Parts: sequence; C-alpha cells; structure tokens
Amino acid sequence: MTSNLSPSMQQQATSAVEPMEWLFGQLFGNYGSAFTSKYGSGAMVNGRDTGIENTKAVWRENIRANGLKLSDIKRGLAACGKFVPTWPEFLELCRPTPNADAALIEAIAQLYARNQAKDVWSHPAIYWAAQKVGYYEMTTLTTSALKPRFSAALDEVMRQEVVPPVPPAVREEFRLEHAQPANTSAEDVARAKSLIATFVNEAVKKNGAPVDGLRWAKRILADRAKHSLLQIRFAEEAISNVAAGHRE
Repeated sequence: MTSNLSPSMQQQATSAVEPMEWLFGQLFGNYGSAFTSKYGSGAMVNGRDTGIENTKAVWRENIRANGLKLSDIKRGLAACGKFVPTWPEFLELCRPTPNADAALIEAIAQLYARNQAKDVWSHPAIYWAAQKVGYYEMTTLTTSALKPRFSAALDEVMRQEVVPPVPPAVREEFRLEHAQPANTSAEDVARAKSLIATFVNEAVKKNGAPVDGLRWAKRILADRAKHSLLQIRFAEEAISNVAAGHRE
C-alpha cells in the first residue's frame, strides 16, 4: 500500500512534521478507522487518544533500538497490505528477512571490507549472525562448511525482538592478523595453506620450469567466494610482495 503523496510532497511533509507524527499520519491515511480501531483506546487526554500515543511511544523506541532509517520506514509503508500491521509485521516490511545464501556471501565480503573500515551491510542481522558464528570461523572456513552454521545463526538473530545496528568498525580490532587466536596450532594455519600448496604444485611444468609463479594467487582472487579470507590474504600478500619487488 503506497501513500497518495508524491515523493517531493512526502519529503516536505516529513521535514515539517515530527517523524512519529508523520509515520502515524501515513498509517491513518492508509487505513482510516481500521487503524484507530486497532490501536485506539477511546480514552482522550488533551485531545489525544492514549492508546495511539502509547503505541507511538513503543514504536518510537523500537525504531530507535533497531536503527531504522527513513528509507527503511518508507519501504515498510510502501509494502503495507490490506490489514493494519503490528510492530513485528511492520519491522519485517521495513527490513525483509535476508536470503541465507546471499547473506552468507555478503557477510564474508563485508568482514573482509571491515578490515579497512569500508563495510556496508544490507541488514544488521547479517553482521550479528556472522558474530555468532565467530570471526575466525567466518574468515577461515569454506562457504559450504559455513552455510549450516551461518543459516542457524541468522535465524536466531531474526527471532530477536530487537536487532541492534552494526557498530562502527575499529580498524585495529578487525585486522586479519587478529583472526587467528593465540592458541591456534600450526595445523590450523596449515589447513588454510593446503589449497595454496596444491595450486603452487600445479604451477610447475613437468620439466620443472615455472608456468606462472602467481597463478595460484590469481586463481584464488578470481573466485573469492570459494576461499577463506585467510587464503585470500595469502594470495594478496604474494602478489603485493612480487609487485613491490619489481618496483625496487
């Protein structure tokens, strides 16, 4: 269900009216008496229905707690159906549940971007699901190994009443070097290097002459989704080191 106001008129109305008054005005405009019947109490104080005012207060706090933006709220209003939504229903309309497969790919990519404080998340639940799985696991396991664990974590986060906004990245806390706990054994790191070793062996002709010493790194970087962040890190470092050597 969409508003009858044009985008420019909506912008003017939003800026001229307190946000919650604007939101509830939109809901009343869409549903009329059905809205007041659902949330109104009939008890009036200073010309205002106490049920509507209490609902505003609850929704205002929930919007703040979930970090909803105006664009999210407009998306929710546009998606409203025939019936007046409850808060959980409206929240789902504002931020639809992410597809688990797409969310996993996004989580891996954005955790990598977070090392440079450049991460952008389409839904905060994706970030918090990744945190539940664990940074080390998210950055070292393959997508096939991560999929069931991440899907379960995402489902758990989406069942929460409030999904907090993604906190700002602190670059030092998310350096890839910190992905490896202090008590990680050499065998753990070796697993991340095993595929690289295979690629390196393939990069040698039968007579022992090298084909392309960086082919293994290029193969990893060409298909990042199939590899852990640790493997990607090794590949990037290898290419970077060779480039630096050429500059010298």
